[in-house]
Amino acid sequence: MSSPLARFPAAVRPRRRHHRVLVPGALALASLFASCSTGLVSLRPQRPTQHPAQPDRGTSAARVRVGPATPRSGWNTDAAHPDSTDRGAHPHGRKHRQTHAPATTVHNERATVTRAPNGHAAIKTAPAAPAAPAAPAATPPRTPAPAASPSAPTPPPTTTAAPVAPAAPVAPAAPPKAPMSPAAIAQGGPDASNTGWQHTGVTLAPYDGPMTITTPGTVIDGKDIRGQLTIDAADVTIRRSRISSGDSYGVLVANGARGATIVDTELDGQGNPGNDSAVSSHDFTVVRCDVHGWVDGFKADQNVTIQDSWLHDFATGNGNHNDGIQISGSGNVMIVGNRIVARSAGESAGMNAAVYTNTDYGIRPDHVVVRGNWIDAGGYFVRIDATDFVLADNRFGRWYGWGVVHVTPASTWTSSGNVWDDTGEAVPLP
Repeated sequence: MSSPLARFPAAVRPRRRHHRVLVPGALALASLFASCSTGLVSLRPQRPTQHPAQPDRGTSAARVRVGPATPRSGWNTDAAHPDSTDRGAHPHGRKHRQTHAPATTVHNERATVTRAPNGHAAIKTAPAAPAAPAAPAATPPRTPAPAASPSAPTPPPTTTAAPVAPAAPVAPAAPPKAPMSPAAIAQGGPDASNTGWQHTGVTLAPYDGPMTITTPGTVIDGKDIRGQLTIDAADVTIRRSRISSGDSYGVLVANGARGATIVDTELDGQGNPGNDSAVSSHDFTVVRCDVHGWVDGFKADQNVTIQDSWLHDFATGNGNHNDGIQISGSGNVMIVGNRIVARSAGESAGMNAAVYTNTDYGIRPDHVVVRGNWIDAGGYFVRIDATDFVLADNRFGRWYGWGVVHVTPASTWTSSGNVWDDTGEAVPLP
């Protein structure tokens, strides 16, 4: 058995006296000194030495182990606080840190100290270990558990937005084509020889399809259509055909329909003074059409192109105020290369206008272009109540009732190149 003094540091061990013979008094003093020393040493606290990365060298109440520990319940060291993205205020009024260091636990013979990532310490006091009367039995060295490395912050899940189908673009009005051929100009513009279906050489067949078109991309070609045709689908085309209607319209473009095109077609209103117009009222293109027998030729409210067409022989009487083309919507209307004429001076004087813009719907039309037309019909040939109105390169007849152009004070417009058809001289405009 080892000496009882072997467990004390050498600095406090009683020095041995190497005498062969000790008197009884000396032995008594030595025993008393040893007992006192034992009591003093057992009361003396041991200073801990930190060895965070060294293996266990045996059980000792004075050793301190420092390393990562399991976080206390409620501490999240792997993810940011829901309110910490922008270092905003904590729900309880405290600033929340974005530090995610793992919690640290320190053990000694007096207490266990666990420090959370936010800097607060939770202390659990342990009873002081009693002084061992003898050295503990030797135990095999233990392999220390590997220190738990802090988990890397979990990245937020990547959310891939489902592709959004692009909205169907609104079909703009078709751009105006090149001016008519020199032969058409020499003949005075569009007429029976270059508009409608007959000049194409097609032989018409009776139309037996639906009178309301609901299939996008429908094409009607070479048909004799009796009655009003309603277009309620996108990109419908009517070409080389005739539409004869005693109803309100020849073709009605329903709300929401886009891209309607009518080419080389005759639109016959049968002279009914109770009808409305050949085509109404938005998002359509008309090219080389023969239009007659209607109170108004076209209702062109927005996104409309009317080109190289012949408008004549209106359905007068019945108190009608005939217009060749009436524009009452938001605008974006192109009127290019058309011939708009009355049958006589009396009929022309009884009409309202060849081109008429107004604010009947509470909207002033914007961007209206009237270019390169032959106009000889209307009390005023052109009535302008619009913004960005362009009147250019038109040829005017003499059958007007009150004047060539009437402009409202709120309008903005430009004019150039407008002449009398019979002399080629410039037309005086306000």
